[in-house]
Amino acid sequence: MKIKIKSPMTVANLGSGFDSIGVALNIYNETEFRITEGKKGKVMIEISGYGKGELEDKKKNLLFKTFKKYVKRNFGYIEIKQKNLIPLRRGLGSSATAIIHGIIGAFLWNGNNFSKKDIAIEATKVEGHPDNVFPSVFGGINIIVKGEREIDFIKIIKDYKLLIITPEKELRTDFARRILPKKISLNDGIFNIQRFGSLVYGLLTSEKNFIKIGTEDKIHERYRIKFIPEGESIIKKLFELGSFGAGISGSGPSIFSFIDNERVKLKIDKFLREKRLEVKTFIAKISKKGTEWSIK
Repeated sequence: MKIKIKSPMTVANLGSGFDSIGVALNIYNETEFRITEGKKGKVMIEISGYGKGELEDKKKNLLFKTFKKYVKRNFGYIEIKQKNLIPLRRGLGSSATAIIHGIIGAFLWNGNNFSKKDIAIEATKVEGHPDNVFPSVFGGINIIVKGEREIDFIKIIKDYKLLIITPEKELRTDFARRILPKKISLNDGIFNIQRFGSLVYGLLTSEKNFIKIGTEDKIHERYRIKFIPEGESIIKKLFELGSFGAGISGSGPSIFSFIDNERVKLKIDKFLREKRLEVKTFIAKISKKGTEWSIK
């Protein structure tokens, strides 16, 4: 059996929407499985792009570990080829794509009947963050509605360009979670609720001023920004250059910025060089389809 899977990068939170919103971008991780019948269970993993030299080890490979967790049918040999264009441990949803691919590969080999929603629910159980998982599965901008037993989402399809700034130094999600306070003030809660309303309205109507206001936050960013070299000055500069919304992507350390003019990238690159920061910058657009797969 030959399986091909492709999933997009994601930017979660978008400022005020902590754990509540994420957007899929048109940069992808791709995986190809080749699986044969049998009982030997031999494994070969090939990596290109991010994670090469690290993720070939099946004990460190989240995709394979997820596949192993969900597979119910014996196999003789499995070859996994991963083409990773999403930076690892940078707040851009690479873990979500690995988990999504592991589950889809296992379900297809098992012969399970499943929907995209089934994949998103299962991947959230493993990954823990539906604001990364759901947009990667479904594409577009996803607002997460999480109940006690169920998770649902609202999908917005719009065309936006985002500039992403990715530092060389990683910021692990577990650490970025631990540094957040367990309680917030009533005023900070009200602030974010107001800003989140502005963000959703702005995204729906393409009114830039509301998007810009909507990316303001008092719940998570001020605690994380100190661990991103020159993070505050980068975001300030982005607004000076014409960004209509900027902040930390997911738990960081990457920074996102809504832009109209791609010349912003040239200008921020110059600023980053002057600061002697080791970063990568790129521009991405909204991915509308989300995860796709084929089987032969």
